[in-house]
Amino acid sequence: MTKFRWRDSPETVARLVKTETIKTWKTSDVTLNPNEACAFIEDGKIGDVMSEDVVRNIGGGFARFMGDFLGRKAKDRRMLFAMTGPMDITVPFIHPLGDGQSAKGVAQFRLQIRKGDLPKLLNLFANRAPVLDRVNLSLIIGQEASHRVIAPSLSSVESLAELRGFELQERFQMRSDKELRPLLQAMGLTMLSAMLITHQTDLERLSALQHSLRAATDTEGAQAEAEVQRLAHRESVTLRRIECEMNIQRGKAKGQVMIEVEQELHELRKQEAVWEAELKRDHARAELDAKKMEDKTAVAMSLFNEVQERKKERMKTSNDLQESMMRLAAENGALTPEVMQEFLRQQGGQAPPAVPHPCPACQQIVQPEWNVCPHCGA
Repeated sequence: MTKFRWRDSPETVARLVKTETIKTWKTSDVTLNPNEACAFIEDGKIGDVMSEDVVRNIGGGFARFMGDFLGRKAKDRRMLFAMTGPMDITVPFIHPLGDGQSAKGVAQFRLQIRKGDLPKLLNLFANRAPVLDRVNLSLIIGQEASHRVIAPSLSSVESLAELRGFELQERFQMRSDKELRPLLQAMGLTMLSAMLITHQTDLERLSALQHSLRAATDTEGAQAEAEVQRLAHRESVTLRRIECEMNIQRGKAKGQVMIEVEQELHELRKQEAVWEAELKRDHARAELDAKKMEDKTAVAMSLFNEVQERKKERMKTSNDLQESMMRLAAENGALTPEVMQEFLRQQGGQAPPAVPHPCPACQQIVQPEWNVCPHCGA
């Protein structure tokens, strides 16, 4: 058993198959999907129409081969396969509008082959190839649709607003249903819907181009403004970075100077402390020396005073002794001129009292304790 496929392309809509064209050693079967139908024609008579079923022994096989080989011809059997689901057929058009523009686009017709109308497709295959696809179907209905539906519908359009309006689509739908119904019914087709799909006109393309140019200009302006803002931001960031680096360098330099100043101040304080210690040491040494000098002076003065006291005592003792001796000599009558002379000689060892004397320079009288003449400065 061999599986027979009647549809090899998604564009295929219907196909008329003669059973004698199926040449296989085994008999062929065909499986019909829910959106597929098959009508059997035997000796010019339309038989059953089947769908959603498996049709067995539709052709081929060794028995048929032997019959053909022996010259025994079978009956004329044909099978008409078709798609029963909705399909879109497009018809291109170019038509001028009332304002001088040209409308370009396609008219889209949504058609369907119903199971009961499947035998009417034989009218299409009477003078055409056994395979019907979307392109051929568009050519079949295109000419009549262009002259009877598309042109009358667009001839009353005066502007682009009417072309894009909902009223045109309704008018086109009603006119299509009215004008194309006889043709479609004759071919076993049912129209489900119809609509106009128009492309951009020259004016719309011009408007779109102008809009795109304005958008490009605005975009370029926005990009330029954004670039300027970005450059300004980059400039401010760079200046701020430079300022921060300068502040850092300034801070480092200031810190270095402060460190050096603190080091110098520390050194000066150390030197000042050394000098103050030396000054205290010298002052203490000077005080000690002065103290020593004062002590020495005090000791010397005390010794001098002691010597003077002893000298005075000795002189007093000597004077008293001499007076006693003179008194004793006078009492004993021994006070002779020789004794007096010896006494005076002994008394002559003492220094005579100081008396005022004239200045050698100015001959003015000066006191013996004066070191300088107050009159002439000599």
